[in-house]
Order: sequence, then C-alpha cells, then structure tokens
Amino acid sequence: MNLSYVHGLGTTPLIADTIGAALNDAAERCDDRDALVACHQQLRYSYRELRDKADRAARALIAPVTDVEPT
Repeated sequence: MNLSYVHGLGTTPLIADTIGAALNDAAERCDDRDALVACHQQLRYSYRELRDKADRAARALIAPVTDVEPT
C-alpha cells in the first residue's frame, strides 16, 4: 500500500509521525516541562503527564465495552 504524502506549496515537508509518536518523542525530550497549562480549569500537565493521560484516553476508546446491558 502506498500512503499519500502532499505538503502543499511550501518547501517544509510534513512530519511523518503520528500524533502519538510525536507526543512520545516530546515526553522523552521534555519530560517534566509544562506541556499544557489551562489557568481557568486550574490544570497543569507536564509532557509526561499529558502523554499518560492521552494513552489512558486512547485505551478507553479502543477497549471493548463489557458493562453495557443488551437491548
């Protein structure tokens, strides 16, 4: 299978990583540095914490649903 790769008119190529891979790379490089600060919600996540939250959310989305009663 050939993947499509178009980067428009600019000369800067697109990053060939997935969002997950880019977040993993940032977590390795920047570990405890701030990645997300939401003052209104009083949230602050380091790159490592943000990666862990994203991984948890991704696992929840792909997990089989077992607690649903049949209709």
